[in-house]
Amino acid sequence: MTIGHEAAAAHLGVTKTKDAILKTFYWPKCFSDVEDFVKTCDKCQRVGKPQDKKKAPLKIVPVITEIFTKINIDASGPLPMTPSGNKYIITALCMSSRYPDAIPVANLCSTTVVNALLQIFSRMGFPRELQTDQGTSFMSALTTEFLERFGVKVVIEVLFIIHKVILWKECTEH
Repeated sequence: MTIGHEAAAAHLGVTKTKDAILKTFYWPKCFSDVEDFVKTCDKCQRVGKPQDKKKAPLKIVPVITEIFTKINIDASGPLPMTPSGNKYIITALCMSSRYPDAIPVANLCSTTVVNALLQIFSRMGFPRELQTDQGTSFMSALTTEFLERFGVKVVIEVLFIIHKVILWKECTEH
């Protein structure tokens, strides 16, 4: 069984190991012996067998018809310090118009983040929803209270990262 399962067979599963062994050998209880052997193979148990990955259910994403009602926000850095002492960038992206905005900041403390959001909102207006990846600079008590007072709902999305990268790439190419 070792030859049929491990050698050139490269730790095949139960079915392929049975097929390889049955080409040359047969004995009573052959099938159950092969199953037991494969199920107790240390390397196979560590790696596991490929299984059908459960895909996340598709969600209907509502079409945003009004610009600046849903904004994606993130903080990047630390980056090389600018002459004015900034090491971080707070980026905002309108999810409907794809209008980008970026504010350089020296740090990511709550007051700095709130001031940057005020600058962004002064150009875009206050959104209904602010989409973030739950970064600590956007989840502080001061930032949360600021957003609540202006009726901005915080939506935590981790899966938007790839989408955001694509959108920012499009913005910088044009």
